[in-house]
Amino acid sequence: MPTTINELEKLRDILYGEQVRGINERLTALEGNLQTLSDQINGKISALDSESKQSLSQQTDEMKRLASEQSQKLQKESQGLVGQIEGIRKQVENEAQRSQQRDETLKKELLDLLAKLESSKVTRSELGQALVELGKSVQHAK
Repeated sequence: MPTTINELEKLRDILYGEQVRGINERLTALEGNLQTLSDQINGKISALDSESKQSLSQQTDEMKRLASEQSQKLQKESQGLVGQIEGIRKQVENEAQRSQQRDETLKKELLDLLAKLESSKVTRSELGQALVELGKSVQHAK
């Protein structure tokens, strides 16, 4: 029987051997092509991934730079506005002090005139003259 099995294998090899070798060679070539294509696809995917990460990183850096510039601009503008507000506040305070001083001066003049009127008799012309002077000082105080 062992010889019969060997003979059958030889017969199979003669009948189908060339086809089997051809199929095996084609399968090996296809596997090699498949592996090459797979490697190329993986390489392209890696390259695209790397490019997209780099692009994203550049865009992120640019956005951070722009945000920083805008923040600095806004900070400078707000400092300028604070300075302007402080200047206006000081002007208002100064004007209020001047107004208060004018009011006190006018009150003093009125009190002096009233004291004069109460302590002595004043003629109508003197009274008129005093009121005219008071009116002039009020106009000049404005």
